[in-house]
Amino acid sequence: MWTPPNINAIPTEFDLINARDTIVALEEELINAQLRVRQLKEELKTLKAWVAPVRRLPFEILSSIFTLCGEMYWKAPLSIAAVCRLWREVVQNTPRAWFSTKVTNQKNINLLGVYLERNNQRLLHVTLQLWSLIPELAPYAHVIQCIQVPDLPEFMQGLCFSHLKSLRITSPDSKIRMAQVTIDQFPSLQHLEVSGSLIDRWNVPGVVLPPIGTLTMAHRMQSTPTLLHTLRKTLFSFEIFFTSAIYTLDSRPIRFPRLRCLKLHRYTSMASMPCKIVAPELTTYIQWNAFHTSDSLMHEDVDTITHLRFANFRSPIVFPQVRVFQLSIQTYDLSNALKAIQDGNKFPSLGTIEFRLNTDYNVLNSRPVVDEWVKQYRPTLNILFTTDKWHIDPPGTIETWAPKPYYEGMFIMPPPIKYPR
Repeated sequence: MWTPPNINAIPTEFDLINARDTIVALEEELINAQLRVRQLKEELKTLKAWVAPVRRLPFEILSSIFTLCGEMYWKAPLSIAAVCRLWREVVQNTPRAWFSTKVTNQKNINLLGVYLERNNQRLLHVTLQLWSLIPELAPYAHVIQCIQVPDLPEFMQGLCFSHLKSLRITSPDSKIRMAQVTIDQFPSLQHLEVSGSLIDRWNVPGVVLPPIGTLTMAHRMQSTPTLLHTLRKTLFSFEIFFTSAIYTLDSRPIRFPRLRCLKLHRYTSMASMPCKIVAPELTTYIQWNAFHTSDSLMHEDVDTITHLRFANFRSPIVFPQVRVFQLSIQTYDLSNALKAIQDGNKFPSLGTIEFRLNTDYNVLNSRPVVDEWVKQYRPTLNILFTTDKWHIDPPGTIETWAPKPYYEGMFIMPPPIKYPR
């Protein structure tokens, strides 16, 4: 290849011709080299993928992985099947990966048939983007276990979801009547979640509800929903979000003979419960308060509670039977929380405390302090830390018995805060 005899000299006409030819040749060589580099990278990528450990995993392990992927995202089996022939064969022969699907419009109703074929006719978890699609599910109503839907049609006659166990109505604007969730439409219903309003103000003659055991609802109306009185004999777990600014106090106590778990969310500045709940078998009590509301205890009958999740460790109330106390607090409040339970008078039966802090760094810094406190004051106490999911699911909570689609995600959101001007 030509090179200039003297790089510092002014080029002659002959030098310019040779230089331009050389530049063209070098640019072509550079392009070819870049193409070769890309080819080498592709070959390297292919070869690394070929010898990757995941290719040597047996069917059983891949199948378990794909099952978890299907639980996390309904489209995962479809995406996995498009990766390679091996993965397609594995996921198509993994029925448990095809248990959840989402229907966004009338055209992809046929996805239910695809998922049913792949999961060997197991019951499905279905998310509907439009409530108007409910009637389209009629051919599949007998193979659906869980439905998430924004609302329900006003008239549900002719529809029977014989094996449906969980119904989640996700729109805050929905208005639900008891006549829409009768035993005729949902004979096997165990869990009901209503993000909107329960608008029946009195008993509806001739309406028989299914034996619902767990109820999650937003209390948006001023008066106590009639549904609570109707389900008082069957509920064993009850979660309620108080979102209204004003409630009418109900003088009639509601007795729940089977209720084991009560979970309250206070989003407004109410001082106490608008209705008195009597639950002689209550063992789990969970209360969450928005930052601008009172942190006082809303349900004061605590004698039977064994598992408590409550942020106000300063409460003067004694919890005689509490064995597990779960506390979500800021790191700077940790020492105050320990002092509050130091003498054992407030929690005489306490065996385990689980602290939820906001970062792993805070957990790392807090652990030595807590360990030293335990040695000095409560040597028999078991201490747990978490930054996300609780280690202990208290008895009666839906997490202890139901699959994730029954409870995953939160659809009842707090009302906007109105600050004074």
